[in-house]
Amino acid sequence: MIRYIKILFFVGLLSLILPAHAQEYLSGLSTNALLAKRIKQYDQKQHLKQQDQSGPIFLTLPFFDDFNQKPGFPAVERWQDASAFVNNGFGYFPPNQGVATMDALDSAGMLYPSAGSVPFRADELVSLPIRLDSVFVPTARRLGPGDSLYISFYYQPQGYGNAPEGADSLALAFRVLTGDSIFSVTDSVWKPQTTWKTVWHAAGMSLSDFQKKWGKNFVQVMIPLRDSTCFYKGFQFRFYNYASIANDVNPSWKANGDEWNIDYVYLNSGRSAGDTTHRALAFSGERPVFLKHYTSMPYRQYRVDPTNSLRPEFHVYMANLDGVAHQVHYAYAVKQRNGDFYYDYDGGTCNLEPFYQVGFRGCNSTCSAAQACPPVNSLFSLDYNRDTTSYRIVHVISDSTVSPALVDSMVSVQKFYNYFSYDDGTPELGYSVAGAGSSVAYQFKVIVPDTLRSVQIYFNADASDEAKYFNLMVWRDNNGKPGEVIVEQDDQVVKTDDGIYKFHNYVLDTALVISGTFYVGYQQQNQNLNVGFDANHDARDKIFYTAEDQWYSSAFHGALLMRPVLGSSLILGLSDVKSKVVKPLQVFPNPGTGLITFAGLDFSKGQQAEVYVYNLYGARVYHQLTSQNKLDVRYLRPGFYVAKVKMGMRYFSAKFLIRK
Repeated sequence: MIRYIKILFFVGLLSLILPAHAQEYLSGLSTNALLAKRIKQYDQKQHLKQQDQSGPIFLTLPFFDDFNQKPGFPAVERWQDASAFVNNGFGYFPPNQGVATMDALDSAGMLYPSAGSVPFRADELVSLPIRLDSVFVPTARRLGPGDSLYISFYYQPQGYGNAPEGADSLALAFRVLTGDSIFSVTDSVWKPQTTWKTVWHAAGMSLSDFQKKWGKNFVQVMIPLRDSTCFYKGFQFRFYNYASIANDVNPSWKANGDEWNIDYVYLNSGRSAGDTTHRALAFSGERPVFLKHYTSMPYRQYRVDPTNSLRPEFHVYMANLDGVAHQVHYAYAVKQRNGDFYYDYDGGTCNLEPFYQVGFRGCNSTCSAAQACPPVNSLFSLDYNRDTTSYRIVHVISDSTVSPALVDSMVSVQKFYNYFSYDDGTPELGYSVAGAGSSVAYQFKVIVPDTLRSVQIYFNADASDEAKYFNLMVWRDNNGKPGEVIVEQDDQVVKTDDGIYKFHNYVLDTALVISGTFYVGYQQQNQNLNVGFDANHDARDKIFYTAEDQWYSSAFHGALLMRPVLGSSLILGLSDVKSKVVKPLQVFPNPGTGLITFAGLDFSKGQQAEVYVYNLYGARVYHQLTSQNKLDVRYLRPGFYVAKVKMGMRYFSAKFLIRK
């Protein structure tokens, strides 16, 4: 259960005691933007699937799903509902890529109307009807309790989300025959009646307690089907969960929580209680990043020092889920998108023991290290005629000595756009600091001086309809912490998601020349803000917040969805960057020492102009609403300045020099 009065943290991942001054919080998300945008597509796909069928859809054995698919809804070929969320972000080292997450959000990505602090029935993951009356391969025959049917699955509480409380639960139920029948007027036949029977459940707990209890990140459950009431045409099974969330005392903290992750659901005959392995090789964990410090960085910054921008090596998590060892070959290939650059790496072939014996492949030998900890085998290209570029990276593991061959792949994209990022673009949680006037700063470093144009921020939506405002901030470095304020852009409006994890671009009034270490962030006003938090990447040492006017480092492992945008211009195509024509403005005398005059501004109709003056470093030194074209600059120190003037819908700019 998420309560707004307590600090939320990953128990096990964040096994530390927060200091007394701690005022930072993690919370669940109140919406799932991806599901909210794709629910119509899902409904249309379900409709088309039903149109293609002359009658009910019946699956045959075996039933299997490892959820290794595009994030979104469960596959309509196997499941009849859409409330579980298939993703590759919430599971903490699952058996393979992809899990089905069950939580407190419905199929439209919104909190259930019944959501409250008392446990309520939330998600369901329901199979399509299955023919358990007969089996058809290799020959058709009847099925019964003597055919040794088992259903197995892996499960995990919390993962990278919020831990379900003890009163919350995950359960599995079978749809079984009751022995009764009812006459169908439509079909003119007697039809057997069914009911749902819960056959397994698990009480909520933190991932840390789960790991201590079982010694594993995921636990596999084996359940036999021995009751004759299961063996009919139309058998179904379903997972469901009970969840509880914060109460309505503070609507802005009413958010998702109590996540459960499910993987590798397998139902078949001829199994046994010891049939716990799967004939498969699998990747797991977050896709590797080749950059040393960032998930993405400006291409210009990379080209200046490519060697020190890349990791010497990275970690690949691969597993042999079979019950016997396999000769596993690993390789990766890098291909420039819309370009000719290409290189690959061959990690050779090594023996990999079963996962239940050794876990993920380690780096404890030369052969294993070549696969589990491979090098970044080449620099990326240095195209000086490009402002941005990206590379598609494909990792493959295989065993071709068996038939059929075992293969798994993992694909990522390395981006060199015009921003720095520590995140992967998808929030699992929300980050907040408490208290009016509190600030959050995010540390970045440029290799060579560059121009800061804007800051992209992804704010999570919450249950509050109240408009929120903040001051956009940029700080200098002060011995590894935020120092002097060089930009304070007041009264910025919090824009929440209007697309699938779409960042909003907050443009600086004047571009700022930066060098070395700098910080971007915000100072909140009267409301606590909720910024997207990526739990799969760790930039904890780059996040700072204020409490009692002191800067502190974050205690939470993760990365904020906040990105500084650099370069000679903004990327075209950002819908939130409004096009505006800035006209030159004459200033005289220039150089000046006392009063200066703007030529070309017409105040004859009672208009007013908003005047901003910035120093050479981009810091705002003057701001005033005026109805005259004269400006008193006697208090300014000698040096170069830039004036930005807004009059109605017109924009003007001028450079001028102040001398003694």
